[in-house]
Amino acid sequence: MENNCEEKAALNGAEWRLDVYVHTKPPYVRQNISEAPPRKAQTRTLRVCRRWNIKTAFVAVMISVVSLNCLRAQTAEEGVVRHTEKAAESPAAAESADSAGGAASQRTALIEFAMKHQGIPYRSGGSTVKGFDCSGFVWFVYRNALNMDIPRSSRGLWSSDAKTVRLEDALPGDVLVFSAKKGGSGSINHTAILVDKASIIHAVSSGPKRGVIISPITDGYFAPRLVGVKRFLLDE
Repeated sequence: MENNCEEKAALNGAEWRLDVYVHTKPPYVRQNISEAPPRKAQTRTLRVCRRWNIKTAFVAVMISVVSLNCLRAQTAEEGVVRHTEKAAESPAAAESADSAGGAASQRTALIEFAMKHQGIPYRSGGSTVKGFDCSGFVWFVYRNALNMDIPRSSRGLWSSDAKTVRLEDALPGDVLVFSAKKGGSGSINHTAILVDKASIIHAVSSGPKRGVIISPITDGYFAPRLVGVKRFLLDE
């Protein structure tokens, strides 16, 4: 037989009541005992209650401390991991972004500068705003827009160590080199700057328009005479 007892005591000790629930079979029988328990039982009961409350409070505090320490450790570990990952990834990512951004801004600056010189007349051997020949114009644009020194002649541009790219892979600012004859044969005698996929800017010595002009990349005269494309700027 199991007994489930609930003891209630007035703090002044004047009145005691013991409710006894006898756990046999339902329904449970409740018995009231009006006699006050002995003083030793009263004292022992109070001491047990105090000890139980103190132990319960101590356990609760310890659980809270352990939980807080675990949370702090987890947060610190996550912070270290994030910092480490960021430190590991940042240099390469930043370098790549800077390179791509620098190349794009260089190309934009180059084309914008070249476009400002449309209409300047053609002059053989010229490389100033008073007049340009084809290679003089390309050299002038690179020198003044980006402070870059490139070969001064069309032949020098083509024989340079600059990267050679296919026309379909060419980017704004790349240098196109042309020959005197169709099919790219014959001596190299002309050069231009790619504006976009559809057009070039160059200094032309003859034709319906002369001087610094913009021509379609499919121009009936120049397109069949293309020798190749040189890249003096960084790849994007």
